[in-house]
Amino acid sequence: VYLQASVDALRATGVNKIIMVDQLDDLARNQALAGLVSGIDVMVAGGGHERLGDANDTAVGFNGHDASFVGDYPIMATDKDGNPTLIVTTDTEYSYLGRLQIDGKGKTASQQNLSLREVLNGFSGLVKNSTLMLLATSSAFRSMTQSSLLVFVPLYLINAMGYSSWAVGATMMSLQLCGFIAAPIAGAMSDKVGRRNIMMTSLVMTAIVIVFMIVAGGTPIFVLFVALLGFFLFAVRAVLQAWTLDATPENMGGSAIGLLFGIQAVGGAIGPFVCGMLADQYGILAAFYFMATTIIVANVFIFFIPDPRKAVAA
Repeated sequence: VYLQASVDALRATGVNKIIMVDQLDDLARNQALAGLVSGIDVMVAGGGHERLGDANDTAVGFNGHDASFVGDYPIMATDKDGNPTLIVTTDTEYSYLGRLQIDGKGKTASQQNLSLREVLNGFSGLVKNSTLMLLATSSAFRSMTQSSLLVFVPLYLINAMGYSSWAVGATMMSLQLCGFIAAPIAGAMSDKVGRRNIMMTSLVMTAIVIVFMIVAGGTPIFVLFVALLGFFLFAVRAVLQAWTLDATPENMGGSAIGLLFGIQAVGGAIGPFVCGMLADQYGILAAFYFMATTIIVANVFIFFIPDPRKAVAA
């Protein structure tokens, strides 16, 4: 628990490469530990007196040292979230000098081009990544809200308020323009105060604005709230994707975003369908109550994502 808290504290301050130097006295202990924590990129194991080598090395026996290697250099382990952890060590008297060369993204030369098997293993790790899956589930409920709004706001403007096609188009343009303004602001603020704070604030404000839209239904104020809604609803898109990349290994960023968008699409498909059934049964405002509920549920999932900044305070 202490080790994971220390790693989380370093990552929360912006450290993106973490190397652990230890004296566990047995290489097998490092291999076991690697799968119990997340966020450690390299382990420099000490005390076990094991010798590692790769295809370019020649094992030499001298002064009680066998002419053999106990494993490959480096050992490729996997952490708790499915991310790669490299383990290196050497034997007594430092008879071998190891060189671990990684690129700017923390990958060894052998990781530059991932095989299909490595991609599949990495994808399995993504599914086991609790932060990523909570983000994706929250995003699915947010997509229910967004896709439903894009369908039922125009319907409400036309059927309940008698707006022309031009007026409906102008209203929906204001929704998107406010999102255009808010997105870079929210992204920059999330870099300073944390993804979680911006996500929760934006989602709460989205729910509040939708409730105000219901109250203001049938009046010009409804249109003003539509525009304001874009400021909060669309502001979180950049933050959501940035948080997703923060929570996944750099060589699996595309897969993580693909998984996120796939789960989003499911929510986006379900939302308008459910709203349509509610509107037919109880009236079109029932659809807006559903949207407010789904955005609240989205925020609940964000609430349960661990906040690494708490580790810094501890």
